[in-house]
Amino acid sequence: MATHDKNGREYAKLDDLKAGDVVELDGGFPCHAAGTVQLFNFDRVGKVLFFWCNGPDGESKSPEKHFIDGQDDGDGHCVGIYKTNPDSVNIPPDRAVG
Repeated sequence: MATHDKNGREYAKLDDLKAGDVVELDGGFPCHAAGTVQLFNFDRVGKVLFFWCNGPDGESKSPEKHFIDGQDDGDGHCVGIYKTNPDSVNIPPDRAVG
């Protein structure tokens, strides 16, 4: 089970993430370019987190959602997703929680 990438950077833990968090994606997502995204809660009752897809070119505005529980490696780490410092990223207003 992968808890870290090949460079030793730890993947985000699913239990540590919540709606509104900003995370960094590696380059392995076909629905989104590498970079930062904000997480949203799909289910108001439970914790079903997703980010909006925008295509591998980083330009397409897609109504599709990528649910991050699918990145869970079985050990609670989300492969390809990293925690970030929210003060150091810029999320477009149409994709921000608030």
